[in-house]
Amino acid sequence: IESYYVLVKTNDYNHQQSLPSLYFNHAIAAYYLEGKLNFLDMTTDFYPYYILPSMDANAWALLIKDGETKLMQLPKDNVDSKKNKAEINVTAQLKTDRSIEMNVNAIHRGSFGGDIREELTLSNKDEEKNYILQMLGEGIFGNLNLEDYKFDNLEEITAPLTSTYKLNANNFCDRVASMLVFRVPYMSPINTNPAIVAKTRANSLDISELVAVEPTLQKIRENYPDQVRFV
Repeated sequence: IESYYVLVKTNDYNHQQSLPSLYFNHAIAAYYLEGKLNFLDMTTDFYPYYILPSMDANAWALLIKDGETKLMQLPKDNVDSKKNKAEINVTAQLKTDRSIEMNVNAIHRGSFGGDIREELTLSNKDEEKNYILQMLGEGIFGNLNLEDYKFDNLEEITAPLTSTYKLNANNFCDRVASMLVFRVPYMSPINTNPAIVAKTRANSLDISELVAVEPTLQKIRENYPDQVRFV
């Protein structure tokens, strides 16, 4: 197999292109298969072979090959739904005391699954639970409680990561007179990032990195008490 080294300037909220300001801080492999140039980052133990980690996606790179002098950008694997996608199914039960109970089934493909596997492999039980709560939108719910959870194939690499969660949250609805005002219980929210609220910035920021924009399909089924009607 025809293969080469590739020098990479990984993405760290900074996309530099012009030399000499561009500096390389990483190296991956490139190989030709059926006439197509493919890329492989072999420095991780948790990501499928077919996808680049987020730090490599769309990063500036240089193929180490005779006669090759032009910079290129690596594939945007993080936004390619064929390689990287999360599917989340939520069944939510709203209650008259303003609380909510949720059963969640999730499938995380590509770097989604790799990120979770890497984080949980290096975490103890308390850190694992805190990470899951943060991943499932603790900042959106405010008082989210994780009752139970299960990962079916955490030791795999290429196969999509499958998981189930049982959660609840108090005071999910706001009571206004005789009405209950509720939000859609998304499990994969876009959280704010302090980097985008600064008055001045000294570098070029990739907004997709700041808000963690990656392909996600969320299906939510909401059940309501019998005495509740829509207005």
